[in-house]
Amino acid sequence: MCPWCIIGFRQLERGLAQLAGEIEAEVRWRPFELNPDMSTDGEGQAEHIARKYGRSAGELEANRDRMLGFGDRAGYDFRY
Repeated sequence: MCPWCIIGFRQLERGLAQLAGEIEAEVRWRPFELNPDMSTDGEGQAEHIARKYGRSAGELEANRDRMLGFGDRAGYDFRY
C-alpha cells in the first residue's frame, strides 16, 4: 500500500470539511497495483524502495522521516 494515499486522503477530508456546505464530493476508491511484477515472495520495503528508486540508506531514512511528519500533520500514525 502506498502511504502517500492515506496522507492525501486525510488532507482531502480536511479540505472538504473546511468547505462544508459549499461543495459536495463523492470519493470513489479504485484499485491500482503498484508493483505488478513483484514476486509472490514479496520484498522488504526498504530494499524495494532502494532498488526501485535508486535511493541510498540516508535518503531512505530522510524520506521516511518526511513521510512520517506529513502523516502526523494529516492525523495518521504510521506504525513502522
